[in-house]
Amino acid sequence: MAQTKKYDINVEKQWIRFAPGIVQAILWVIHAYTKKGDSVIIMPPVYYPFANSIRNSGRKISRISVNRRRWKI
Repeated sequence: MAQTKKYDINVEKQWIRFAPGIVQAILWVIHAYTKKGDSVIIMPPVYYPFANSIRNSGRKISRISVNRRRWKI
């Protein structure tokens, strides 16, 4: 497969999961790698359902503002 050749990784069939949309897929990742009360970093402006999904799952939002010289948390 292409990813094996290009990135030297073999994706197992059981790792693949169908997501009905990007918001649901991002929410699965948030649930997999964080727990309630954790913060999730976003760089506004973001598509509003992304931020709503974070809040509705019991996580906090940490915004990073970006300018040409540096990032701020």
